[in-house]
This record gives sequence, C-alpha cells and structure tokens, in this order.
Amino acid sequence: MTSPKRSIIWFRRDLRIGDHPALNAAIESSDEVVPVFILDKTQIAEAGAKLLAYMGQSLRALDQSLGNRLHIIEGDQVEVLTDLMKLYGATEVHISDEYERYGAARDARVEAAGIKLIRTGSPYAVAPGRVRKPSDDTPYRVYTPFYRAWCVHGWRSPAKTPQTMVAPVPPEKYRAFPDFPMPAGVQVIEAGEAAALKRFKEFSKNALDSYDEARNMAGIDGTSKMSTYLKFGEIHPRTLLEGLGESKAHDTLEKRLLGASFTLTFSTTTLIQILITTHHNLKRCAMTSQEHNSRPGVRVKQAIHLWMRQCASCSMKVGCITEHVWLLHHFL
Repeated sequence: MTSPKRSIIWFRRDLRIGDHPALNAAIESSDEVVPVFILDKTQIAEAGAKLLAYMGQSLRALDQSLGNRLHIIEGDQVEVLTDLMKLYGATEVHISDEYERYGAARDARVEAAGIKLIRTGSPYAVAPGRVRKPSDDTPYRVYTPFYRAWCVHGWRSPAKTPQTMVAPVPPEKYRAFPDFPMPAGVQVIEAGEAAALKRFKEFSKNALDSYDEARNMAGIDGTSKMSTYLKFGEIHPRTLLEGLGESKAHDTLEKRLLGASFTLTFSTTTLIQILITTHHNLKRCAMTSQEHNSRPGVRVKQAIHLWMRQCASCSMKVGCITEHVWLLHHFL
C-alpha cells in the first residue's frame, strides 16, 4: 500500500480556512494536508502581552476549524519544517506570500535551506507591486493615481472555503499551544475567523452605510473593528470588499483596505525622509511661533501630533520595528 501524498500548509498571517488560496492549493495538490504554525521566538520577544494573548486565542480557534489537526511548536522555521517533511514524507510547503521585510527575509532563508515553498495568494486584495504606472512600469508614489489604477485593476473574488480536508493527527510534540495570559483588567475582541465574520456582518448591517462620518465619532460604534482580524489574517480583505457598493461610505472603507498595499511600496529610506522633513518643520514651527509672539505650545503640539501619526503609520506599514519612543527621543 502506497503512502498518501502529503503537503504542508504553513500558517503565518492567515489564521483562517475561508478565502485562503494557499490552503486550497495544498489540498488540491495532495492526499493529506499537514497544517502547521511555528511560534517565532524573535517575534514573541518583541510582542506585547495583549497581542500574544490574542494570538493564543486565535490559534485555538484555527485549530478548532481544522478539526484539532493544527501542528504547533516553537522553534527555528528551517529545523521545524525539515523535521515535519521527514516525518510525513512531504516534498513542498504551501504559504501565502509575504512582502514585509521580516517575512520576506525569513522565507528566503527557508528556501536557501532547500525547502520548496509554493506561494499562492497574499494578505492583500491586490499584491503590493502589481499595480504600477503604465508610463514607466514603476511603483506609484502618489496615493490618488494609485487608488484609481487599483480600482481599474480590480481584485479576485474570495476563494472558496474547503468543504473537506484530510489531515494527520499531530503527535503530542506538535501540540505545544502557547499559554500567554491576558493582562489583568484587559478586554479584547473575540478572536478567530468566525468572530471576524460575525463582527463584519454586524458592522455591515448597522454602521457601514455611515462609515465615512461615523468612524470619526468616538462616542458611537461606527468603526469596523477589522484591524486586528486583518492583522492576524482571520479574515481576508477580499471578503470585506466583496459586498461593497458605490457610496461614499463604502468607498471610504475600500480606501482603508487599500492603504497597506500602497504604503508597502515605500522603503525604510522613505520613512527616514518623512521623519527628517517633519523634524525640520517642527523646529521651524517653534521658531516662527516665537518670532510672531503666538502660542508656541499649541502649534508645537499640533506638529508633534502630525509627526507621530506619520511615524506610526509608516513604521507599521513598511514593517519597521523601531520603537516610536526611540524615534521621539532621537528626533526631538
């Protein structure tokens, strides 16, 4: 009797089974699929307690949707994948493509070790770099023309959720679920794909049509609360885009979902240029305020607020891990 053909599906920023092209590709190419999540020591060391506790809950939800077949272990990615491929006789590892610096470098290291990675899909509605200027085939640097081109390019419909999946029972060694405690007094949203879909359904019914205005009002439940779900890949942007119409409110949400793809065209150099430019503007703002005998405190606070928004937005979206406190200390 011949052994079943097996492929590994390596979950990272895609903790779901719906609208998951890489998972579908793994299922279609093999008799059995080995789902795995590798706990990354480097990322764990840098993450906050709330994020880790939420991730632990999300992994439990993913495992449940996989019929308790998720292999989970902490260790070096090359070593873990090599051991699993030997254990199950797998010859390839399916993944969703990564574009952030850390993820891309990690995947390159895995491939350099001789492990075959099959890339299908990504965490974005349209993969970063795919929408380019027709004039010279370079990435867009200005948001408005990029948004127009992005809309013309369009995006695929959500991938189908697999109805069946055959997976081996993980050995006890590969059931090392993390026990990250939630900090005392902290409440977070419910984790998991089902919770993400439920929340978006509620938002679509009650708040989507007024999203363009209501999202700026702190006193009402006017935001989608999709950020965390998107960060962990518990829901895909295509799923959110699928039912959007042509109204201003719907366009606002669409633009928010577009933002990550656009800002990933920037590099760390772009971030530093923004910081330096804003730092000089901050100094000029303070000097001008003193010269005109105005209220320097108010103007400087406004400039700091703008600077921090630029810093936080760019650093998160281009994958910068530099602490914002360090940036403040260095530039101010």
